[in-house]
Amino acid sequence: MGVSTNSHPALSPQPHLADMDVIIQLEKDITRYEADAAFYEARARQCRSEAAFLREELENERTGKEPALEVARKLAETILGLQGLTGAEVAAAAERTFSDDPVDIERLRQIATNHSILSAELL
Repeated sequence: MGVSTNSHPALSPQPHLADMDVIIQLEKDITRYEADAAFYEARARQCRSEAAFLREELENERTGKEPALEVARKLAETILGLQGLTGAEVAAAAERTFSDDPVDIERLRQIATNHSILSAELL
């Protein structure tokens, strides 16, 4: 029976503690970058929406049309005077009435259409 001449230590199937730290850090980094990406994607959508709103406002100024924000406020006020609105419809109209944020005029038009109050001037 001889003594083993293999000078290499046996490879352990378990990662070393330092390897676990690297793995944990990489997992944390991935989570953080995914969260950052989601945030910036949402922010980019918001910025594109604001830019579209400003382009529309610019066009309205050039043509002398009533600003979209004013049209949206009038439509929202009309919607809030209706009977039989859902909670979501009330919330959408109220948000547009009391906010200077970019307007989702399409949502207001949809509510108006659902209640048969959409006129040609609001298109």
